[in-house]
Amino acid sequence: MLEFGNPEVGGEPSAPEFADGWYGYVSKDLRDLLAKAKGAPKPTAPYSRVYCGGGSFEACQQTLQKSLLEALSVTPQEIYGHGECKENAQASCYDLNRFTSVSGISIAAFPFQNRPTFQQVDEPTQIIEP
Repeated sequence: MLEFGNPEVGGEPSAPEFADGWYGYVSKDLRDLLAKAKGAPKPTAPYSRVYCGGGSFEACQQTLQKSLLEALSVTPQEIYGHGECKENAQASCYDLNRFTSVSGISIAAFPFQNRPTFQQVDEPTQIIEP
């Protein structure tokens, strides 16, 4: 299973890590639990067992509620207000593309865009007449 990526409380801003395998694992586990406990549709190729709450709907529900309450007790400033995001304590600040200047030209940070691997965005700044 993938390790959970940033933002970590006190961590520095970094580009999106795409550590999203967790979401699929959790979703599948919860769908399997709901299928067993509430008769919801069963996921394709379920895991060998339900992990959330050890398979108990009530225990899973309590664990998720506790986790959400703990998450709500942390402020955006605590999570995001570090390094380059000290003055802009927002998740979007962590998602900015940041570059390292290696010559006389620098590029300001700009919002992340999830684009296909071989797609490029160019923004002309002047028109040169032939």
